[in-house]
Amino acid sequence: MKNLKKVLALVLAFACAFTMFAGAAFTDSADIKVDADVVDTLVSLGIVEGFEDGSFQPNGTVTRAQMAKMIYVLRTGNSDASAYNDEKSSFTDINGHWARGYIKYCQSLGIIAGKSNTKFVPNEKVSAQEAAKMLLVTLGYNAQKAGLVGTGWASKTNALADEAGLLEDVNTSFTAACPRQYAAQLIYNAIDAKTVVLRDGEYTDETAMGVANKTIGEKYMGLKKTVGTLSSFSKTSGKDTYEMSLTDINENDSSTKYETSFTKVEKDYASLKYKTVKVLYKAKDDVYGVFATDDNTSTTGVLADLKMDSDKKVKLDGTKYDLASTTTVYVDGVKVTTDGEKTIKDWVTKYGDGGSNKFAKPYLKGTKVELLATDGSSDYSILNVTTYEIGKVSYVGSDYINVTTKGGVATQSVKRSDDDFNYPSDIKKDDYVVVTKEGNYADKKGLIEKATVVEGKVQSTKGDNKVQINDNWYTMASDDVTAPKLNARVMLVVVNGYAYYVDTVTVGTDDIALLVDAGANSGVSSKKEARLIFADGTDKIVEIKKYWEDDSTKGEVIQAGTDYLKTPILVTYDVSKDVYTLTKVDADDTAGYDTYVTVTGDSVKVDGSVTGTIASSDGAKNLSKLYFESTGIVFVRYDAGVDNDDPSFKVVTGKTASNYDKSLKGALAVANKSSNTYYAQVAMIDFGTAKTGGSSDDNYLVALDDSYTSKIDGTTYTMVKAWNGSEEKVYKSEDSVTLSAGDVFKYTEDGEDAISIEELKSQKSAYVSAYDEGTGDITLMDSSKNKISSTASVCYDKVDSKDTVVFYVNSDDGVGVANGEIRLADYYDDNQAEDHVNVRVYSEDDDQITVLVVDVNNNYTQW
Repeated sequence: MKNLKKVLALVLAFACAFTMFAGAAFTDSADIKVDADVVDTLVSLGIVEGFEDGSFQPNGTVTRAQMAKMIYVLRTGNSDASAYNDEKSSFTDINGHWARGYIKYCQSLGIIAGKSNTKFVPNEKVSAQEAAKMLLVTLGYNAQKAGLVGTGWASKTNALADEAGLLEDVNTSFTAACPRQYAAQLIYNAIDAKTVVLRDGEYTDETAMGVANKTIGEKYMGLKKTVGTLSSFSKTSGKDTYEMSLTDINENDSSTKYETSFTKVEKDYASLKYKTVKVLYKAKDDVYGVFATDDNTSTTGVLADLKMDSDKKVKLDGTKYDLASTTTVYVDGVKVTTDGEKTIKDWVTKYGDGGSNKFAKPYLKGTKVELLATDGSSDYSILNVTTYEIGKVSYVGSDYINVTTKGGVATQSVKRSDDDFNYPSDIKKDDYVVVTKEGNYADKKGLIEKATVVEGKVQSTKGDNKVQINDNWYTMASDDVTAPKLNARVMLVVVNGYAYYVDTVTVGTDDIALLVDAGANSGVSSKKEARLIFADGTDKIVEIKKYWEDDSTKGEVIQAGTDYLKTPILVTYDVSKDVYTLTKVDADDTAGYDTYVTVTGDSVKVDGSVTGTIASSDGAKNLSKLYFESTGIVFVRYDAGVDNDDPSFKVVTGKTASNYDKSLKGALAVANKSSNTYYAQVAMIDFGTAKTGGSSDDNYLVALDDSYTSKIDGTTYTMVKAWNGSEEKVYKSEDSVTLSAGDVFKYTEDGEDAISIEELKSQKSAYVSAYDEGTGDITLMDSSKNKISSTASVCYDKVDSKDTVVFYVNSDDGVGVANGEIRLADYYDDNQAEDHVNVRVYSEDDDQITVLVVDVNNNYTQW
């Protein structure tokens, strides 16, 4: 009965006439203990209603009058009983009562009785026992002949109601006032209960020919039913409805004249495919609902846990299951007919754990497997298999996306049209996705979903196929997926707990680089190489795929006549096993930004913004300026030599670039639009043979020793040995300042060999009590171990990989160190005996720390 889930379809016949809040999510739904379908169905039928405040009040009670109305609607499919208002009745206490019509109707059929011959007491609470008695009479029991009156009525009611299935899931006192939710459960159970007739002195739910009587739904609502296996279910072409077919019909549980094929089905029941279902309908094109029966048993797991235990048993996740004599395998909705694979035993012997071809594409360890027993026995006859493709979105069009296959299956077509696939509207370039085939869904479209991506540093490894990241262990999905090495920073694309794809994450960089040269490897191999300038300023030669996007239709990266040294371009890149796949950033692919911009002409200039002949891929007209996002990345080509073929490159922020005041050979960028202004997020500006000159970006140093004074050629200077992150140097300044070892200070060039010093009074020594390298989130404590909190204007809780200046020093030796790592102070790293601050911090920005000086010995007090 529970499996009715049930008569949700019944509601459609009457919902328009009777519903109040039909299908509503009640504000007190958490208090409803019965199945949601119970309440939703009866609300939609108009048998019960919600309240104007949006609640259902499941624990409120039901009156005798309300019960009379509910039975009337159940019996007649009508909510208006006014035609019975003026009928005669022995009850004298219902005149003028709102429910008198319902009461008189039910009294005339013997469904309800009064407290006496003249008193019905309509507003008295009804008990579950009394409600069950009313429903038994509705089923066909005569109250007098069935013993539902007199001193023994209660026990007889209990027995008959239990026998008819009315009491299933009615978990309340049978004699106390009946809560609304359990009154609903009683009526819900009655809908699929068989009616009875009195024959030869006994009540029976069968005809004289031994055929089951109709249920209340069949008798009073005109419903038919077919019970069988849902063998096919698909969306009707060009329509929003579905069609389906049933096989292996259970004729005993089906109507006498049953249908096996149905159309115009309004709901998607694809999840019930291959299961035994009950279809409720009035005609083959008038289906009210499809419900799984009690005959179904299923268990779901992953292929890694599926193996044969014996010729007649299969084991899934350690539990053994008996196999039916005849079994069938479906892969992605398609029945397997290949010899040696078409039975469960054959398929699992080949592809399951320990199989002859285990975990080979497309049957990786995370493949979903479902075993089904559909005939009421514990013998499993169907294996339903779902495979997964891992891909990465390389382009999002108006009605298609490009997805490059990364793992799980053999390489698929790149272009995925919305005619063939469903995918989320917020999908974007560089999203990892999981693709499942069209055969798994009723609308005959494949499904593209955003993948679960785990990013972090490999903390530990086990064997050659398990890694620990962020304290969680992951197993590679097959031998084709190479486990990353210890300490590698990677992204895992995970399906059902298994890593289907491993991608390298380049530490401290963005996804856009400048391609400045490309060619064949100088050795004897056929490898292709490129020189890339990365967003963090790294300049290196890398191995690349031959084709753009690893797609031959996009052309080769290395083209005759193309000189990237003279005309560098922006690219995005993927890294796999240290091989880079490049994608051009241009008007066709703006890397997710609003537009791609080029600036050309004979009078290109940078002076706060870039001016010249500006063209934008979004078609904007009359653009006069391209501005820099202050935190953006700007690749600078300059000092290219007489023949413009020997350039230097560097990377600066947008803030720095906006302070240049020079002519340019040209510029290009990806930009975002705000109002009618375009801001370059990533840009390349070309000075040609010219040098860049200076800029007004702030510069910082950390003192390695106390400052002192010295008179040189009659001028008194402040002298200080300091570290700039790459070299130690003694600086001199005419400013009269006093610096202590470990102090951070700001400087600007002041002549050829002197600097101007600005002391930074708000810098602090601090303990690092928490730090997340991936996000840059940091917690700092002052010398009293109170948290150093950010304010609206100054940030102390974020280390930005590009904009925070990080110095490493050894205060014990009084020297700068080229590299190091930000660690927890010993006191906050389970070593409270070592109570030392370990960093110096200065901040003047509202979104990241400005300068952080880290002692590599974790003790900043040893100067």
